[in-house]
Amino acid sequence: MIIKLVSLYALIVALFGVLPTALSAGVYDGFWIMSSVVLPTSILLFLLLLFLFKKTDVIIDFLKLDKGFDTNEISIGNFDLIVILQVALMVIGLQLIIDYGFDICYEVILYFKNKISHDLSFIYTAPSVYDWSFRIVKVVLGFILIFNMKFIAEQMVRIGGKKNN
Repeated sequence: MIIKLVSLYALIVALFGVLPTALSAGVYDGFWIMSSVVLPTSILLFLLLLFLFKKTDVIIDFLKLDKGFDTNEISIGNFDLIVILQVALMVIGLQLIIDYGFDICYEVILYFKNKISHDLSFIYTAPSVYDWSFRIVKVVLGFILIFNMKFIAEQMVRIGGKKNN
């Protein structure tokens, strides 16, 4: 079931995010060669993800993932709730930094490229103040989550303990 959910998520992201972006970049910039590479690659990716979604039983049998999962219980060993919350906060923080940090770097590079470029065919429209502030706040929030993950996890356990009592 998890393989189906992950493949469905990846299929949706590829179909509505990656493919339109790649094709529009190739067509807009006039790189038909890039589009001719992106389209077959995207179709191959789509077929692979569709295979993952439709044929999960074949994958489970091939990788022998069905052995050792006779019970419905998940044993997490010596991990306590605070460690699990810390890992979750770190993953969320890294996701925010990676997603929006690279966007900020890309926009800065395009800004400076526009400033030094004398090519009139290169047209750069800067993002709005709202977009910049949104991205910066997300990156700062990611760093706050990572640097304060122990404190935040302890507070979450403390607040959750009060509600349960």
